[in-house]
Amino acid sequence: KKAPEPGSLSPHELSGKIREAGLLSPGLQPLPLIRELIPPDQPAAHLSLSGRRVVREIDTLLISALDPEPSLGTNRYLAGIETEALSIGIASLKAVSGAERVVLAVDRTLPAPQPLMGLAAADEEETTSVVGLNGRRYPIGLPVPLIKAALGREVPLPYGHPRDVGVALCSLEAVICLGESLLTGSPPLTTTLTVGGGALGRAGIVKVPIGTTIADLVEALGGFQSEPAKLVIGGPLTGFAHYDLSVPLGREAGGLFALTDEEITVVGEYRECINCGRCVAVCPVNLVPGMLSMYCAKERFEEAAHGGLFSCIECGCCDYVCPSRRPLVHFFRHAKHQLMTSISE
Repeated sequence: KKAPEPGSLSPHELSGKIREAGLLSPGLQPLPLIRELIPPDQPAAHLSLSGRRVVREIDTLLISALDPEPSLGTNRYLAGIETEALSIGIASLKAVSGAERVVLAVDRTLPAPQPLMGLAAADEEETTSVVGLNGRRYPIGLPVPLIKAALGREVPLPYGHPRDVGVALCSLEAVICLGESLLTGSPPLTTTLTVGGGALGRAGIVKVPIGTTIADLVEALGGFQSEPAKLVIGGPLTGFAHYDLSVPLGREAGGLFALTDEEITVVGEYRECINCGRCVAVCPVNLVPGMLSMYCAKERFEEAAHGGLFSCIECGCCDYVCPSRRPLVHFFRHAKHQLMTSISE
């Protein structure tokens, strides 16, 4: 049964459809997609830095055909597939958010995705455009750097939100899932993942039912070719290690990597910070990760918070370049958890 056209549904009804579909916003800590949107008939007031309650209208719907990190490929894969669900999903999101224009962010290092280019060319109102970005320049696929690169707008950190700069951000996968949900009349029951790693016999893009365990997916891929040193849900740079094969894979997973000893760096006894400044040079949000890590390692969490701890987007760039092999992101995540736990108590 084909769903009614998005134009025949009110923003409130479409919001219900998005909520029922269980779609998530992009980012390392995904939230329900509906929270990215502010229906024009239900504006959400939130506090500004001055303490006043303000309502910021969304003027731009930014759809990312980039992946959070280079090892993931779901959005880039979907960008090349022609599907009716794409245009329906975009029209629905425009109606809900009230956005006047749509910007499609694509990887310019790859061949132009014809379905997206055709969608922009077919827009008679000329409100849809395509922006090509260097998808190999990590972490451009993460929300804060992506909005800055594609639109020239800076999300205020640490507690800012894309809507604070008039943007609703959505991944291409979520747009297509929404369109398919409206076409079929039922919420999506599958999720698309990138699988890889030297311990797996096969690598690529797979579609699995939501709730599939790691063990079931590995078995379907032919099992492990060697004993994995680490299992990562998400990407190698931003994902989380898991050791239980019975863990189910949800819509937020994004990927599964079974890494060998040669593909990981064992931290072991890390050294003290040598103040080389490499972490400062690569930080996309202009922090001083080395100093923050020293506060966190000595459990001086309040001082770390004053130094910009909660502005960290946990991209892992500082971890990657650190010559002392300090587990910087681990320090930051632990400190954030301790601070949030103390606040909740």
